[in-house]
Amino acid sequence: MEEKNRFSKLLEQLMTEAEVKNYTLAQELQYDVSYISKWISGRMMPAEKTERRVLGGICHCIVSSASEEGLLELMTDYSIDNPEQLELAIYDHLSAEYNYVRSQEKNANASIGEKTLYYPELSMSQYMEKKQHPVLRRVKSLDVIALVDLMALDHENRQSFISMEGGNVSVKTEHTYPDVRYSVIIDLSGKNWDDIYDTLFLIHTMATSQHINFQIYSNIRACGRAVFVVNNDFLLCGMLNENNRCISVVVSEDSKSCSTIYENLKGMLHQDAALFQKVSVRDMIENRGYMYSLIASNKRWLLGHMTEAFLPEDLFEAMLEQASALDSTISDNQDAIRKLYTLNKNIMDVSELRVMIYESAWSEWVIYDQLDFYGKMLSVSQEQKCEYLKSFLEFCESHKNVEVRMVSGTFVPDLLYADHQSVFLSDKVTYLRLDSGRRQMSVVTRSDMKAIMDRFYDAAWEYREGLVVSDWEAIRGSILHTINMIQITDGLKA
Repeated sequence: MEEKNRFSKLLEQLMTEAEVKNYTLAQELQYDVSYISKWISGRMMPAEKTERRVLGGICHCIVSSASEEGLLELMTDYSIDNPEQLELAIYDHLSAEYNYVRSQEKNANASIGEKTLYYPELSMSQYMEKKQHPVLRRVKSLDVIALVDLMALDHENRQSFISMEGGNVSVKTEHTYPDVRYSVIIDLSGKNWDDIYDTLFLIHTMATSQHINFQIYSNIRACGRAVFVVNNDFLLCGMLNENNRCISVVVSEDSKSCSTIYENLKGMLHQDAALFQKVSVRDMIENRGYMYSLIASNKRWLLGHMTEAFLPEDLFEAMLEQASALDSTISDNQDAIRKLYTLNKNIMDVSELRVMIYESAWSEWVIYDQLDFYGKMLSVSQEQKCEYLKSFLEFCESHKNVEVRMVSGTFVPDLLYADHQSVFLSDKVTYLRLDSGRRQMSVVTRSDMKAIMDRFYDAAWEYREGLVVSDWEAIRGSILHTINMIQITDGLKA
């Protein structure tokens, strides 16, 4: 018997989970039940001219007619808790599988074996199109490894390769997908590293991938490679040439081939190869990561949000009380956090510190009300915002050992997520505090990545005047303007 195609397998799986009978679906679509049987068996596909109507009807029937238990199982599979969103997710998945089967029929002449196609050469846009395989719609038990010379790609293709967009996994949602594991192995040894763009790209990537189990590793074997493999399901493998094209490309759904390549790449995922180690706020506090970063020399901060570091004492206590009521990590470590706050204040009184702050960190306070308190975003009142900013001005003007510069725009317009991240560098500890709402820090673990972060900060610090502002009066004027705007919007007199 001929093996079912991907569309028929998915349709059968969905109907089985939902406990929807062929007859029920046939009635919904006003088709003879024999058509449903042929779609499920793989002997026939819905006609292309009726694809949207038929697939939409299938999705609606599966969700509306599903048993209570079946509906819950489907919601779990797609990590969705809303029937309307579930219907859209199933439609996207079915549509992807349908279009994939149709495209495979058209590419039959590229076949070199069972479930395997070969292309002598593809443009990067063609490669990226192949990469958007329907299996990426799965958000349950998805294991992906890529070995790619990522930093050798142009900016557009680099973002396309690293992204899991196009599937049901999206950075725009509040959902997290712990069962989606995506490991990317890259080469850091390139001679043409852009200290600003390339480093911000990595920060941007870490920030936009916090909703999945994501990690970046370094291995020189990634040089010239473009390999993307989903364990047991899908393999896309090729070599990059100097013309930003991919040669000798193999596309395979052969389970054995996919598993073999996956296991080979998995052997490169050593802990000492990881660029970052994800740690929780609790770990940073209890294992003294925060403390080591404070007492270290050569401290340099890039702040995407106003943080606990410059809180006046009474406002610190108010924020600590608010955070303790919301988060057990904070409430369980109140004494330790007070000691960290005091230690930070004492060190900033005597230790040299360079601070770059995005102007948006305070200007957005006119509309928004978020303060980064040890990785926890807290709401602050209009009065508290003004108190904080006035205290910050007094601190800067009375501490000549602290040099402050303002980033008045964005370093890289197409990496906007990088603007709201905070980076803390020192000779001992360097880490990212990512604006993801997921309370994780990413500690730099490799010496080569640490050197990259150091070069990035030095280059950003000396970036062109106008974007990175060193004139204190201009910085002071921006903060005072924000205070006035906050007071006006609150109905207070300036």
